[in-house]
Amino acid sequence: LVANYVEVTQLVRDDHGVTGAIVQDRTDGAGAEIRAEAVVNATGVWLDRLRSPVATPTIRPTKGVHIFLPRDQVGNRHAVALTTKSDGRLVFILPWGDLTLVGTTDTDFSGDSDRVLPDARDVDYLLAAANEAFPDAGVGRADVVSAYAGLRPLVRHGRDDQAESDISREHEIFVDRDGLISVAGGKFTTHRAMAEAAVDVVQRRLGSAGGNPTPASNLGPPVRPLEEFMALGLPEDIALHLQSRYAPEQVRRHLDGPGTMERIVEGRPHVWAEVDIAVQEEMALTVTDVLVRRLGLFYEAADQAIDTAPEVASRMARQLGWDRSRVAREVEEYRALVRDHRVFREDRGD
Repeated sequence: LVANYVEVTQLVRDDHGVTGAIVQDRTDGAGAEIRAEAVVNATGVWLDRLRSPVATPTIRPTKGVHIFLPRDQVGNRHAVALTTKSDGRLVFILPWGDLTLVGTTDTDFSGDSDRVLPDARDVDYLLAAANEAFPDAGVGRADVVSAYAGLRPLVRHGRDDQAESDISREHEIFVDRDGLISVAGGKFTTHRAMAEAAVDVVQRRLGSAGGNPTPASNLGPPVRPLEEFMALGLPEDIALHLQSRYAPEQVRRHLDGPGTMERIVEGRPHVWAEVDIAVQEEMALTVTDVLVRRLGLFYEAADQAIDTAPEVASRMARQLGWDRSRVAREVEEYRALVRDHRVFREDRGD
């Protein structure tokens, strides 16, 4: 069972330790108690909120920022890795379709973990790195298509004077006295190894026999021939885009809706069928889910899809039964998110 927008408000404990969790549905406020023989705490920088009190924080969060730039302005044809002149950190400049992804920064973070935004200093640092690698680019804040930030849940090992980039990215698993299994550290490229290590601990807890099949398993559907997507009557750029994300039969299931094969944003390959797929097959429940977490137009569209949000909300409303007030709220919440992620453009360094 996978439950979207269901928050663990507290763990259930008895004389034998952790036996489950109290959860609340964030969409309607409904609550429930779930019992389990093993509970895994994989909550990133929020890890210690669920653990029994510890003497020192488990996590040392560091902030990472990325920016998207027009690739024709940067001029990179391939992926580039360089060390910056200012501090010797490694920065990547990667092709992303017709965009360039530049990242990342690495700085200690002590603010609100629920509100992490790119700031002007980090964006300027990455722009300088791009201009350093490609002197003719001349990119500035106005050229940034989008910027975003996240927190790394790095494991604290006692020394706070250690430079952020020197902190180990290795993951660790903690089994507390109450039986709670927590996994921390790691990075995106080691997520499967982290999951396998956590599942191994769970298997031992449950006395489950058998090996782990996941190292030899592919995640997601296999990439199907481009011709199968072209056969749906799509232009080549849209077919290429859909080929990297879906199976052709998945797209075919949603061709009967209004305007399904029309572009959502001019110049981008995303089509309206993807909104329907997100809602009906991928558990998208908000406009932000669709534009940020499913389609990625928040990152890739020149206006971050802010002008398209009302139409996305209206389309979702027909499928999810929203009223006018819910549609208006969804649009405003998305626009506020975009505004917050553009504040760096106005920072004058005062």
